[in-house]
Amino acid sequence: MKFKKFNWDTNEVWGQVNSLNDWKRIVDAQHACDCEMNSTELMKMAKSTVETSAIFLGGENPPEDHLPNFGLRREHIALTTLEEWARKNDMYELLISV
Repeated sequence: MKFKKFNWDTNEVWGQVNSLNDWKRIVDAQHACDCEMNSTELMKMAKSTVETSAIFLGGENPPEDHLPNFGLRREHIALTTLEEWARKNDMYELLISV
């Protein structure tokens, strides 16, 4: 299975997630910042930006350079969660394994 890249953005931790190791780094860093959530809880809480959600919900093919953007900041207000996106892209089991 090919890892689908995405962006992660919170006040404490941000960056492009290109691999499972990157996701583990994000989860570990969030935990170190007094965020007691594990990877499953982070994926349920993390919402997308409006642009990412419009592509996901509208079934559009994203532009080639578009990376889905998820996080816990105030601009992450859309309905789509990282959990939903991961399930749709067959990455859920992989991401919760961290």
